[in-house]
Amino acid sequence: MDGGARSEFDAFYAAFSERFRGPYDLVKRRLRVHAEYLKANGGPPGPLLDLGVGRGEWLAIAAEFGWPCTAVDHNPKVVAAAKAHGFDVIAADAFDHMRTLPAESLGAVTAFHIIEHLEAHDQVRLFREAFRLLKPSGYLILEWPNPEHPRVSAYSFWLDPTHRVPLPHELLAFMAEYSGFTDMKLVRLDDGKPVDKPALDIALIARKPNSD
Repeated sequence: MDGGARSEFDAFYAAFSERFRGPYDLVKRRLRVHAEYLKANGGPPGPLLDLGVGRGEWLAIAAEFGWPCTAVDHNPKVVAAAKAHGFDVIAADAFDHMRTLPAESLGAVTAFHIIEHLEAHDQVRLFREAFRLLKPSGYLILEWPNPEHPRVSAYSFWLDPTHRVPLPHELLAFMAEYSGFTDMKLVRLDDGKPVDKPALDIALIARKPNSD
């Protein structure tokens, strides 16, 4: 895709996300479950990196909890909007930015509704690069559309033109295990609340083991 076409699609996708992502306050409320989990388990052992800023909902939550958090997003339209609200956001390809960071420098890496946009080799790359960057006991938190739910697999997943394929949780859990993560937890989420049934969203929380 040439520069002009890329810029035009970036503008389209920013508008698409604004229409279909859901209201800011709703998304922020739904993401709070992850911050509550981190807090209940002692908090992240270092600064956070968020892959894909959205409208900054997670950065706002992190600030409320007193956790330094930077986001990286490749879409300059999205980055400009987030920066206008005072958020710390870097305009770059996520992998290019992660490559510049030193090993064991982060307390958590978060990616909410990002991994389903990546090709398989980049999904594995995300796990491995996050593992490199995390301090011992650091967290990787992913959330994505749950294909266990019939509406997701049959319809809503395909609404986004940049989605690749639905991702069963067993696949992502194995990617995490393969990359060295332990203490993994799957959470099915209905409107931001953990449930014991197939839900529209699902999260994987994986922890890097202590070096002790």
